[in-house]
Order: sequence, then structure tokens, then C-alpha cells
Amino acid sequence: MNLTNYSNTITPYLRNLNTYMFVTSFSGDLEKGVEFLNSLANWTYPNLGQIIANHEIEPSDYQDLLMSLRVNFSYILPNLPTIQELSLSMTEVGICYSLNSQMAFYGDPRFWMSNGWNLRKPVTLIHGNPLDVAELSVQVNDIKVSFNVYLHDSEEVVDGSSNSMFPVRLQEAMYLDTNVLSIYSTDATRKLSVQQRKCRFMDESNLETSPVYSYRLCQSECRMHLSLKLCGCIPYFYRNSGKYKVCGSTGMNCLNKYRDRLLKLREGNKREECDCFQNCNFVNVWTTRVLQGAWNRDTVVRLSLDSYPRYRLKRDIVYSFGDLLAQMGGAAGLCFGCSVLSIFEVFYIITLRLFLFIFKYKQLMKPIDS
Repeated sequence: MNLTNYSNTITPYLRNLNTYMFVTSFSGDLEKGVEFLNSLANWTYPNLGQIIANHEIEPSDYQDLLMSLRVNFSYILPNLPTIQELSLSMTEVGICYSLNSQMAFYGDPRFWMSNGWNLRKPVTLIHGNPLDVAELSVQVNDIKVSFNVYLHDSEEVVDGSSNSMFPVRLQEAMYLDTNVLSIYSTDATRKLSVQQRKCRFMDESNLETSPVYSYRLCQSECRMHLSLKLCGCIPYFYRNSGKYKVCGSTGMNCLNKYRDRLLKLREGNKREECDCFQNCNFVNVWTTRVLQGAWNRDTVVRLSLDSYPRYRLKRDIVYSFGDLLAQMGGAAGLCFGCSVLSIFEVFYIITLRLFLFIFKYKQLMKPIDS
């Protein structure tokens, strides 16, 4: 059995934006403008906080401005079995770069600006087999910034509540040994409604902000609508077609008051009604060992699968309608000495056949006009 590797997402620290373009084009108070941009770039879940007032930059321009000022870092991906690149996406934790992800493409602001909504051909994911690959591992070398690493399923994204996060400083090496447990759903489950199977496939999106579905994307959209409800605006890092007002400094300071409620989607013991279902196909990732220390070269991250899993969970239909008919047929044969088909034939004779006979008889008995 081939095992598909999970996804890992790198989110660089944005304490020092590439502000050269901003400095050369901004006409207001330059020092306050740069300070505002740096605080804006780091105003993400779960790092909400007070932000200084700024009325010279339109909130609707925040996303485009941060994209143009983002730090472009270099990296090396050695010895990968497939052609892979880090894919950019805008998330609740900032601008991120994902490897081995089916979802990152749909979170790229450049895809949003093109008004893209069509599904693309799935990415060829990194995978391995215990018979031909002794160790399934991924390594990212020569990263020249500090960053956070997130581990997650390839059909999932990073959001403000993600907890599999590991901070890596500049000139550090981190080695993560991991293990996984996968849950997959058979084709038969697609015939059931979402309410019946209690999960959604990636291509069954009902979301306003994405053509693909995942549980965390649904949670993110729920936070977006909650932000709109609480403060009348949404943060800059969501996909927005112009339908909703983007939060300025006043709106962001308002959202900071509801930080815990937004992160947990809960107020006390009352949950927000998000109507989010789990993914039908899902890989749960956890670490078994973390080694981290100083490194006299550029930053290195290595992720290795501790051992190939020996089992996986399957979501399937245990008892279908066809099974019910077969059981009914067996019971009818045992009790009445006939099959279900015979019962339907009797029903046909005493109902529809009788109706047709009466109808034809009435037609024949009509008087003929002289």
C-alpha cells in the first residue's frame, strides 16, 4: 500500500517587511506608516492585539500591500521523489508557504484576484511504500528567515486554532519524527447525503470563500461571519469579493476584545453555529520526537515518518438498502414460501391491474351515439 505523506506549512516571521517599495511611494508620516505595516503583518490569529491608528492606507488595500511587501526567502528541497515547490497562501496566521498540499493553491491571493473558482488537477503528492522506500522524509534547507512550521493533512489548511506548530529560529536545525493515522471513505459513501455520512469530500464545497472544502476552512469562514456580526467588518486575510467591509485599525481593535470567542468559536458553554463537518478523507499527524538546536548554517527542517502505519480507518456503508431488500426477501421466503418479487406481483394484480381492467370495462360500456 502506498502511503501519501502529510503536508507541512512554513509561516515566516514578518517583523521586518521588505518596505523599500512602500518607502519610495508613501507620502504620509513614513515612520508611523512602516510601524503600522509591521504591526498589521503580525496582526493574525492567534496574535490579535491593539494596533495603532492609521487613516492614510485604505483597509481594502491591506492584503495587496502586504503581498507586495512580503519577504521572499530562499530554500532548497533536496531528494524529493516528485517535483514540488512551496505554494503561497494567505491564512489566518499570515502569509504561508505549503509543501505537499492540495489546498494551498486555492488560498493564494493571486488566485482570488483572478476571480478563480474552478478546481484544478490534483497535485502529485509525495508518497512512499515500505517495500521500496525505507524512510519517508522531507527536508527543507537554507531558509534564511525565522518561521513557524505547521503539520497537517494535505487536504487541510492552517487556521488560527492550529496547534501542531513548531517555532524555528534563524540558524537552527529542527528534526521532527512523526506518525500518522489516516481515515478514508469509500466511493459508496458518496451516495449518501452529507447529513447521513456526517462528513464532506474536498470537492463538495458549500463555502462562500473557497471552491474546495475542509473542516478548518469552514471554521475560518465561520470566524469571518462572526467578525462581521461582532464588529461590522472582516480581517484583511480573508477572500473578499468586495461584499464585506475590511477592518481598519478601529475594527481590528474591536475584534481584539473578542479574541477568545473568535479563536474558540465559543462563548462560555455556548458554541457558535458553524455547521462544519469533518473531512471524509483525513490524515491525523502527531510528533513522536522533536530535536532542535543551534546550527552554524542557514536554517534546516527535516520531517521524517517514524514508521509506516500498520492500519488505517475506513468509513463505509455497513448495511445498504440492497442488503435490506435481500434480508426481506429471505424472510418472505422463509415465512410465506415466496420471494419479494412475488409479493410485488400480487400487489400489482390487486391494484394497478384491477384499475386498468375497470377503466377498460367502463370504456366498453359507454353507449354508442346513434
